[in-house]
Amino acid sequence: MKKRKTILGEDDPDTLESKKNLAVILEQMFDFAAAKKLYEEIYEKNRSILGEDHPDTLDSLESLARTHYMLKDYEKAEKMNEQVYEKILRMFGEDHPDILRVLHRKGVIYKKLGRDEEAMNILESVYEKKKMLLGKDDPSTLHTKKTLDRFRNTEEQEES
Repeated sequence: MKKRKTILGEDDPDTLESKKNLAVILEQMFDFAAAKKLYEEIYEKNRSILGEDHPDTLDSLESLARTHYMLKDYEKAEKMNEQVYEKILRMFGEDHPDILRVLHRKGVIYKKLGRDEEAMNILESVYEKKKMLLGKDDPSTLHTKKTLDRFRNTEEQEES
C-alpha cells in the first residue's frame, strides 16, 4: 500500500481501494479500531473527491457504520446507517436491494439499542420484501429470516 501511495498518490482510487482491502482484513482479524481509522480516512477522501452521494462514498460510510456497530457504539452506528439509508432511498427507492440491506442493519442496531418492537417491525418488513423481490431461498432473504428467528427466540427466552 505504501508503494501505491507513493506512486499513485493519496487520493488515487487504487490507493483508496487498497486501504479498503486492508480495513476489511483488519475487520476479519477483529481489529475494529484500526479498521475504523482506515474507514474514516477513506470516507473523508471519498466525500471530498467524489461527493456525498457517490456510491463509493456511501459504501465507505456504510463500512464505517458497521465498524462502529462492531465496537458497540450503537448510537453512532445508527446515525451513520440512517444517513446511508436516506441517501440510497432518495437515489434508488424503497425496494432496491441496497435499501433492504441497510434496513436489515437498522433493525439489528435497533435491537441492540433496546428498541425491540421497532427492530422486529423493520426486520419483518424487510423479510417480506426480500421474499417478494429476491425469493424465499435467496441467501439474503434467508439471512434476514435467521436474524428474525434468533430475535424471536431471544424474546421467548426472556419471557420464560
